[in-house]
Amino acid sequence: MNCSGLIEPIYNSSIFACLPDSYEGAYTIPEGITKIGSDAFSGCSGLTSITIPNSVTSIEESAFYGCDNLSSIEILNNVTSIGCNAFEYCKNLTSLIIPNSVTSIGAGAFLDCSRLIALHCLCTNPPDIHFPDLFFDEDYDSSSLYGLNPITILYVPKGSIEAYRKAKGWNVCRTIVEE
Repeated sequence: MNCSGLIEPIYNSSIFACLPDSYEGAYTIPEGITKIGSDAFSGCSGLTSITIPNSVTSIEESAFYGCDNLSSIEILNNVTSIGCNAFEYCKNLTSLIIPNSVTSIGAGAFLDCSRLIALHCLCTNPPDIHFPDLFFDEDYDSSSLYGLNPITILYVPKGSIEAYRKAKGWNVCRTIVEE
């Protein structure tokens, strides 16, 4: 995060740690990476799209925080967790598909994604919303998708709409549609 002098991405055989803030355009995470680290792409306002390989199973907290121009994200079916504030302030993100492999999503994962109008969650059972130990505010706890654009439509699998309406954190979605 805030690596203004960095000119090359930093990663090892399993963790993608950092993309230089100055990077512009599309980026493909190397195959074999299993985790996108906390703040790995944070502040990369020139990043326009990201390709995440099948090997990735975890997107850590604030991984794409503040990626203002990011508009094309495909989360593949091996990802099981999306961290807190993972896509916070991705202001050009208009649509996102959450694969059925995801079992947990961090609080505020879509905070201030002001143009997010379609959130497709392919999970029959709503993923659990994870709250870090530092959150003690009951109001925040009851609205894990806090900051989700009021016009965002949550699309869920047929037969699962009631589960989402009753699930803690998901019940803040104003419009839920089965597809």
